[in-house]
Amino acid sequence: MKHQTLHSRVVQLRETYTHRLPGKIAQIEKIWEILRSHSWDQELFDAIHGIVHGLAGSGKTFGYSRLSKTARTLEELLEDGFLHPHQRSIKFYENVQALLHLLREQSRQPDQEYGAPAHSIGNGIDHHRNFNRVIAMVDEDEDFAIDLAMQLEHFDLAVHTFATGAELEEGVKIIRPGAIIINTHLTDTDGTSLVKRLRPAISDNTIILFISSRDDIHTRLKAIRGGGDAYLLKPFESAHIVNRIDELTACTQEDPYRIMIVDDSRTMAQLFSLTLEHAGMRTCIVTDPTELLNELTRFHPELILMDMYMPQCSGDELAKVVRQHDVYFSIPIVFLSAETDFDKQLAALSTGGDDFLTKPIQPDHLVLAVTSRMQRTRLLHNLIVRDGLTGLFNHTETKRQLDIQLEQARRTKTPLSYAMLDIDHFKHVNDNYGHPVGDRVLKALAHFLRQRLRKSDTVGRYGGEEFAVILPDTDQENAQRVIEELRQKFSLIIHHSTEEGSFRCTFSCGIASYPQFDHAIKLVDMADKSLYQAKDNGRNQTVVATPE
Repeated sequence: MKHQTLHSRVVQLRETYTHRLPGKIAQIEKIWEILRSHSWDQELFDAIHGIVHGLAGSGKTFGYSRLSKTARTLEELLEDGFLHPHQRSIKFYENVQALLHLLREQSRQPDQEYGAPAHSIGNGIDHHRNFNRVIAMVDEDEDFAIDLAMQLEHFDLAVHTFATGAELEEGVKIIRPGAIIINTHLTDTDGTSLVKRLRPAISDNTIILFISSRDDIHTRLKAIRGGGDAYLLKPFESAHIVNRIDELTACTQEDPYRIMIVDDSRTMAQLFSLTLEHAGMRTCIVTDPTELLNELTRFHPELILMDMYMPQCSGDELAKVVRQHDVYFSIPIVFLSAETDFDKQLAALSTGGDDFLTKPIQPDHLVLAVTSRMQRTRLLHNLIVRDGLTGLFNHTETKRQLDIQLEQARRTKTPLSYAMLDIDHFKHVNDNYGHPVGDRVLKALAHFLRQRLRKSDTVGRYGGEEFAVILPDTDQENAQRVIEELRQKFSLIIHHSTEEGSFRCTFSCGIASYPQFDHAIKLVDMADKSLYQAKDNGRNQTVVATPE
């Protein structure tokens, strides 16, 4: 159904293109008649060159491959005539006229079949697919199963426990779990053979996690051969299972790539947009270059696809404008153009571009080129902005996110709250249980916050045992309610140390909100002061900042 919808939308774009072709040819002919009698005015040349260049790049895309070739020849001929006046002989004018006539003839009928993009990119990959947070668990140790289920529920996982393999087989038909936790050794069945019987009733994407008290190579190999995605050795912390599930679902949890398309041809821009969105990306179309800065602020693209030749300004000029802004300096800019002159391509890249794709480009090639660039961009970006231990935003990026979201709150006239959290007596945890255990507590809180908060909220590690949370569209009253619920639930999570036994942790929090405090520096300062007040008041509590 999705492929049929894509096909119909592409056909509509082709019909629109075909309908507009005669007008474009007539416009070229009209400008040509004026140009040849007005001493090759720069403005007129730019106008005719832009239209012809556009046809050279777009014709083949919509099934007019011969028209593209003719337009390319005409473009080169016009460029030679403009740059070298002595070449404007009678033969030159006759050649231009012949090519214009050929363009009109070729515009009457496409010369190749054209439909939806290639099926290879027509799978509609959804980078934003949500992991099913229902968990099925089978373990004969009832106390262990109930305790683990209670702990996992603190991470917003709905856990159903079963005592036998037979019960699990019946249960998965009803609950359709996103992950199944199986003890490798059950009385009524072998854990690994149980998975084979479960397969017809569960999704191909269902995660299988084996748990066991055995650490021998034979049991581990059996788990792998039985289709296990992970193997966890008892005893383990609940946060460890959450961490493994996060790692195994990272590819499906990833946010869609945000791609901005800058092209004065709306039809071409819509086709590129349709192709990329079909591959699971989000797009924003800009056909008026003067609106680029406004759209950059609104959309926050991760990559810009930019046409080289537009009526109001060229792509390389626009790239320079983008690079003048520090906040956009690292955004990859990929030029899309029918330009085949290698020197001109290199010149464009020297102005701030990162890559050059030549029109016409096949849909699957476009998706592969953008995906490859985005994978590298995301990887490098994460190395720069993420904390190595928790995977949360680091101190610098958290502050940058606060600036961005505060500015958005001002524009939309909506509230925003900023919270600073600090784990209570964390030095005691490190001193008594060791730094590796302390690191696990930090990661547990990071996972806990990510799972319990909204996708629109931002969580960062501010430093040490201190965390920051940005809650857009949330006033101080609701922020306090959310944080208090988190504080109470986190205090119930059990952390384990092999030698020293188990323990619990709490955190203190300070909250400051906009519009009560209207600058980022003030928000951070007041949240920090409120955090210290919570510490002075006895810890394990939340204090909300109020204007003096």
